[in-house]
Amino acid sequence: MSAQSSQSSARIKAREWVIVLASGHTSPQSIAAVKAWLAEAEEHRQAFDAERQLWQELHLFEQVLAQAEPQPRCRPVQPRRAWKPAKRWAFALPVMAALGVALFFAPDIMLHLRADYLTHAGEVATYTLPDGTSLALDAQSAVALHFSPTERRVELLAGRLWVDVQHQDTRPFRVVAADGVTQDVGTAFFVGQDKNRVDIAVTQGRVLVGKQDAAMQTDLQVGQAAHYLRGGAVMRDPAVDPEDIAAWRYGELVIRNQSVADALRLIARYRRGPTWVWANTAGMDRVDAVLRNDHPDDAILSLINGRGLKLTHLPGNGLLITSGSR
Repeated sequence: MSAQSSQSSARIKAREWVIVLASGHTSPQSIAAVKAWLAEAEEHRQAFDAERQLWQELHLFEQVLAQAEPQPRCRPVQPRRAWKPAKRWAFALPVMAALGVALFFAPDIMLHLRADYLTHAGEVATYTLPDGTSLALDAQSAVALHFSPTERRVELLAGRLWVDVQHQDTRPFRVVAADGVTQDVGTAFFVGQDKNRVDIAVTQGRVLVGKQDAAMQTDLQVGQAAHYLRGGAVMRDPAVDPEDIAAWRYGELVIRNQSVADALRLIARYRRGPTWVWANTAGMDRVDAVLRNDHPDDAILSLINGRGLKLTHLPGNGLLITSGSR
């Protein structure tokens, strides 16, 4: 398919939607309208992706645009109708650069567009899907549903989920994360995605885990776990206590053999404010702990205690973790 013109009707409409989303004044109605427009045609999705990419790149030129002064022309030229789109771009470019910065730093907007269910920092939620399946989402997680007459597919867009699958519905139930698929076989199970790694663990029944379009699948039963990297094979992990799997559903945060940096990043998911770690935690003892995720600041304090780290509270409920005197 040939690339769309930047002045095609789809690109112009996509540009208008990006302006709305980057304005910081989105509403559930406007997000629903964007989703409906994207679902109308693949051309709309391609146009939106192109405009979003362009606007994200424009933030790199913000300072240049702010400093550049327009040079006077030797002769004034009367604009012609054929140049109306270019004139519109010249007028909109500084605005687009500023809004591009807002869009670049607002990934939640993109998740809102794709997600059917979404949680924010410090929020753990449980939903009942249209087929009766129970879905639990950890903090900062999002999923999109793709239910059809032949399958029930849940796409994990971010974060971590746990499902207790309803089996009165005979359609296969699958969770897609990165480039892999976990298929239910009479199951309650966990899937978590962090960057390019996906983890799976089973609390009840069985699942089959495989890469998309691959014939080989890994069979996991209760207490068994596995992971895969994007572009990599499925690898089995040591067995886990089923009670520890997705314990965040009950307000517990189970940390097993994780680095201090990873443990702090995990706890930060439950804070309603930013957390920065400006300390070298390499070489510190790995973390094995069971903490409360409904009191994340206390959890952070208990984790840094005795590790030579200092905690500073900042405006806006921010936390700064730095190296302190031992």
